[in-house]
Amino acid sequence: MENTTLYKKYCVDFNQNFYTYTREELEQFKEKLTPDQISDMANIVEEIFTYGVQSVTFDRPDFVSQLDKHQYFSLSSYFYPDTDPTKEWIRKDGHVNPESIMYAKSGLRKTSMVLNLGSIMYYLTGDKKYYELMKEHIKSFFLNEETKMLPNLNYAQIVVNHPKYGTGRGSGIVDFSSNMGYAFVMIKHLYDLGMFEEDLYNDLKAWTKELLVWLETHPNAHFERDTMNNHGTIFMLLMTQLYFFVGELDEKKDSLIAGVNKHLVQIDEEGRMDEELLRTRALAYSAMNFKSYVDAYKLLDVNYVEIEALKNAFKFLLPVYNNEITIQDVKVSDNGELRGCEQMEGTYPEHFKLYLMHLAKNFGLDLKVESSEDVHYKYLFL
Repeated sequence: MENTTLYKKYCVDFNQNFYTYTREELEQFKEKLTPDQISDMANIVEEIFTYGVQSVTFDRPDFVSQLDKHQYFSLSSYFYPDTDPTKEWIRKDGHVNPESIMYAKSGLRKTSMVLNLGSIMYYLTGDKKYYELMKEHIKSFFLNEETKMLPNLNYAQIVVNHPKYGTGRGSGIVDFSSNMGYAFVMIKHLYDLGMFEEDLYNDLKAWTKELLVWLETHPNAHFERDTMNNHGTIFMLLMTQLYFFVGELDEKKDSLIAGVNKHLVQIDEEGRMDEELLRTRALAYSAMNFKSYVDAYKLLDVNYVEIEALKNAFKFLLPVYNNEITIQDVKVSDNGELRGCEQMEGTYPEHFKLYLMHLAKNFGLDLKVESSEDVHYKYLFL
């Protein structure tokens, strides 16, 4: 019987629960974790063994019957039907439409759960049961002829009845960038350590190279790349993660660094990211954007702690992260009027800050987080 307790917890915001680790960080984690802590982590992630294999070919509704059965698709997260079924759906920022996390997106997310959690546990324990589970899910979602996903995101985040976005939009790339790239980085680490089969890696690498061609050339991808908010930043992180995975990071390094640097204009001199502060999940989106910069720079071997904009961004929200003030105490100009920022209740729990606490030490900042939440990373960042 499928258990989705952890899955539902992570569904609040997948990006806040997955991380880009360097080999050095992984070695530090392995050295400091106790057997009891690793055992507890294993118990926390045990539910991934209850997930059936996933595929974009499963559970396809009538409204995509015209598409190739291997085509990934999803509904936009924050859009709901109008009372008139012929009109375009209405945006309600921050309010996730339950239907938007069904179908292929659910399969993508569960596959990312297996790969992200399975890979870190396989690294820490060496237990082949995690590898065999990952292998089964990789083959079903990406490689098997009958069930594989086509390597594109043409139809991601459809806005029903919209004249332009009714067949997908660039913003939909976040379906993939918010979770799967982290897993691909871990898989590459495992491969480099001799813990991942050559043939399986090469097959997944070939699929990823096709996706990279789409990400480099398609207008939807260009739109996402050039968007000056969290979408553009996490797009650049995804490109960095995927080029790392296929072993081409060195040759792409200069252009990727330039691409990430271009997005630093989102952060003003105070450290504010107003595009994120205007959202109904201002703290979550600000943290997501900050985290995406850092994770990209880590892979690109850039000393992110020396980047003034990132220092300022961390310092600006540090009083909020430390619960000295609330996000509502932070003011943002909305159509010329100052108002308090918003964070929808229950959408930025304390354990999301554990990774930021880990990063704060590198910036010479003091972030205190107290959380006993059963998440797989609860011991990693202590």
